[in-house]
Amino acid sequence: MDILETTLHGVPLLTVVGAVDQAIGSQLAEATERAMISCDHRILLDLERCAYLDSGGLNTIIGLVGRVGPLGWVGVIHCSAMVLRLLELVGLTASGSFRVFETLDEAGAAATAI
Repeated sequence: MDILETTLHGVPLLTVVGAVDQAIGSQLAEATERAMISCDHRILLDLERCAYLDSGGLNTIIGLVGRVGPLGWVGVIHCSAMVLRLLELVGLTASGSFRVFETLDEAGAAATAI
């Protein structure tokens, strides 16, 4: 797994390439920690090239949503139907601190909105 760390309109954007399993989940957690140091409680995860997400990756995302709390949001972009179903099953898609974007343009518009 690789994580490409960039920004989109000032919001940290982590692009996940490869599978996120229990052994790799800690790398994603570390990358989100680094990204959250200089942001205002918003972060984007591009999952288009994420082939697999297990409980380790899911727990990282759940923890991240808890960390941003009502002050911000975690957004996922290009989420596969399988991963989206997992996110729905654990209740993340019902959270006001979690957003799903189909495209980078949608995510960019949310990133610039005040």
